[in-house]
Amino acid sequence: MRIILLNVVILLFSSCYYDVEEVLYAGETCNVDNVSYDSDIRLILDNQCMICHNASSNFGNIKLETYSQVVTQVENGKLLGAIRHDPGFSAMPQGNPKIPECQIRQIESWIDNGYPQN
Repeated sequence: MRIILLNVVILLFSSCYYDVEEVLYAGETCNVDNVSYDSDIRLILDNQCMICHNASSNFGNIKLETYSQVVTQVENGKLLGAIRHDPGFSAMPQGNPKIPECQIRQIESWIDNGYPQN
């Protein structure tokens, strides 16, 4: 019985080894072509940023609920600096690792293409 229990415990611990998204999905490609605000960027911001940067929380006096609010942060350079954890910027999400590299690249692509409202 002890041997079975020991094997189950070992199996449980070893099954949680690869918990970094980039390691798990290293073979998947990151689509940065035709990135859309409505389909891609809005979803990233909703999932990664809105818990703190909405009208009710308003941490850092930064809201990212509307396109114009996001553009303000794009144009002052704070959005990319924060999500890339660049020196001189408050790393976001605060106290957590960077958002997945693919999502950062999608935001960069959207900005490089003139951050269209599409």
